[in-house]
Amino acid sequence: MPLFTDFGVGGPVGLLDWYTVSMAAFAVVALAAHGATYLTLKTEGPVHDRSARCARRLWGAAALVFAVISVESRLVRPDLFSQAVHRPSCWLGFVVVAISIVTLASGLVSGRELRAFVGSNGCLGGLLAIFGAAMYPEMLHSTLAPENSLTAPGCASGPGVVFAAVWWPFGLVLAIVYFIFISRRYAGKVSVQRDNQGFY
Repeated sequence: MPLFTDFGVGGPVGLLDWYTVSMAAFAVVALAAHGATYLTLKTEGPVHDRSARCARRLWGAAALVFAVISVESRLVRPDLFSQAVHRPSCWLGFVVVAISIVTLASGLVSGRELRAFVGSNGCLGGLLAIFGAAMYPEMLHSTLAPENSLTAPGCASGPGVVFAAVWWPFGLVLAIVYFIFISRRYAGKVSVQRDNQGFY
């Protein structure tokens, strides 16, 4: 598959086109904003202040880029919007995103780092839920013929699904245990001086 063809979104496309690059730009900006929000929660002093400034600027940029990709999505995949409107799971995602935006904005403005971080997580999780619910059962859209698109039922066949179903609970438990350990081991803010976490 070529890297790109005519940089368009129809026909025999390449790996890159203007829509995928726009989506990638949003992902980079949103995840950078999320990371800066996390740093405000975990640091103090000059690093905290720089992170807080970056978080506010990056979330503003993410909102702008999101508006752009929303218009682009309406042009490229108009069916997603009609599907999202008629699916209750998407409306639940919309509610989560709306509440999270208010939580994030109030946390950034008031300097309440935990509130901002919770709102940041809610925004990203809600957006993923909305897009996933709107696209279901399609997983990979075909630009050549819709009937060639990969769907969840079409991909969920064979012994691989049984294998994943058996091992998934063990992986989930391992991830939860690791999260609890890391959260307790590195609780609180990182200090620029020696502390009980081994940082200097």
